[in-house]
Amino acid sequence: MSLLRQSFGWLPLFAAVFAGSLVLRASASAEPVARIAPAAPARAETSVPPAPLPAGVVPGESALVPVAEDRPVLVIHAPAGNDRAIVYLPGLCGNVHAVEAWKEAAAQSGTLIGLLGDKPCGGGRYHWGKKLDVIQARIERALSAVKAARGGALDIEHPILFGYSQGADRAEHLAEQHPQKYRRVVLGGSPHEPLLRHLGDQRAIAVFGGELETFGRMQAGAEVLAAAGKPARFFLLPRAKHGEFGPDGNRVMAELFAWLLAAG
Repeated sequence: MSLLRQSFGWLPLFAAVFAGSLVLRASASAEPVARIAPAAPARAETSVPPAPLPAGVVPGESALVPVAEDRPVLVIHAPAGNDRAIVYLPGLCGNVHAVEAWKEAAAQSGTLIGLLGDKPCGGGRYHWGKKLDVIQARIERALSAVKAARGGALDIEHPILFGYSQGADRAEHLAEQHPQKYRRVVLGGSPHEPLLRHLGDQRAIAVFGGELETFGRMQAGAEVLAAAGKPARFFLLPRAKHGEFGPDGNRVMAELFAWLLAAG
């Protein structure tokens, strides 16, 4: 009996080792279980509607807005949510109300603010003086007045500067003096070719003329600007004389502003 115990006494030890090896094999071959974090709850997208404009401000309609220590300005308001400002400088003894021919395109693009010139021509019309600092100060007052009329809903830091005829000449020089403020410029019916040295720092320059006026110098100026690498383009108003926007003015001006805003 003692001999049998001596002969088979190793069996319990063998059984324990064999069982342990099975456990090790099982644990080694088992795939680790990945822990999946619970998904975060989805956030509902919310869009905050723009604040309504003050009573009496009608988008797309012309209105006169008083300016302290100055003449009132003609305004075509953009709808709520569009805070862009467009400063319009008309031509020599020109009719500031001519822009009403394309007021739909104006309202879609921003709030148009038409100033009268510095000096009277007679008949309720005006022309511009040569002092750019005086014109700039008048623009700043007009922007502030229209911003207040819109309940603060107007960007007066970077307006589009739009000049026509004599107003285009003044706009070009104002853009040269204030390139950070006037990043986008529109020049219509200009008395001379737009010059790169005046407009080298602008993001986009749109130039236009009427089909029934001499527009070659305007077109050539836009082409020179574009050849120099500036975002510049010429637009032609069909059947339009100088001082007019023609029967397709609303369409062309809508295209002009769409390009101007996309280019810069």
